[in-house]
Amino acid sequence: MEKRMPRCLGAFEADDPQCDGNPVGKTKTDKAPCVFRDRCAAFVRLMTLTKKPREWYVRTGEEPSDDGPRVYTYANHADFEQQLNQQIDAYGIRDGRITSTKPIKLRLAAARPKAAKVRDKQIEKGKQKAREVAQWYVKRIGEKLKRKVATFEQAARPGDLFLVDKSETSGYCALYCKGKGRKHAVTSFIYKPLSGQLEVRLAVSWDDYIAGAPALARDELKALDHTGKDGAFRVRIRDVDTGRAGIIANALYRVLKRFDPGFPEARPEK
Repeated sequence: MEKRMPRCLGAFEADDPQCDGNPVGKTKTDKAPCVFRDRCAAFVRLMTLTKKPREWYVRTGEEPSDDGPRVYTYANHADFEQQLNQQIDAYGIRDGRITSTKPIKLRLAAARPKAAKVRDKQIEKGKQKAREVAQWYVKRIGEKLKRKVATFEQAARPGDLFLVDKSETSGYCALYCKGKGRKHAVTSFIYKPLSGQLEVRLAVSWDDYIAGAPALARDELKALDHTGKDGAFRVRIRDVDTGRAGIIANALYRVLKRFDPGFPEARPEK
């Protein structure tokens, strides 16, 4: 049987009661830190170092129980736990905190032809630039909507935004708002590594976009009607850099403010 790990593995946050325990909890269980705390922090570090999304390393699945289905995390690779232990040792992770800045030597990929390496380097440079645009875009969306952004669904609570990252397989990422029993699409984007930009799609109707987005933003963004081509994402915007990402975030906020999307109430930040 595969090893079962917590559904929220990879979402460690210092001082979060689910991670560090609740010092004013009523029971020993409430006060106790998660037994996966160091491995969870190591997983966060591993994803940061390798720039690979959570889905590359693990997957989630349900198992039946007397109380109903329970969700667990399972490793995609046999050496996953070994990789976590390497991070724990290399960075002196204790109680979920990094105590050493000693770098770790990651396993190198097999040698490739020089021309391929040059192209890979160019694409990776462009993809990194596109990632920076994406990070800025997601940050601005969270700020405008006044909602916390979780790195994946299992770490989100109702009202939070969360990211579905499929960049390693399709270059596609989507941002959702977690509801009670369903998720609400917000926006999606595709990395364009040759230009270092994004293609962004909005989960609003074309009519709502035209009616709700500021005229100056519409003139600048030159969005396209994408209805019927990508599910809930019906507005398409190309050639998005950090400047245009900020304009999109504000335009989306204005549309959602005018046309209520039915998102759950945002929980207040601590």
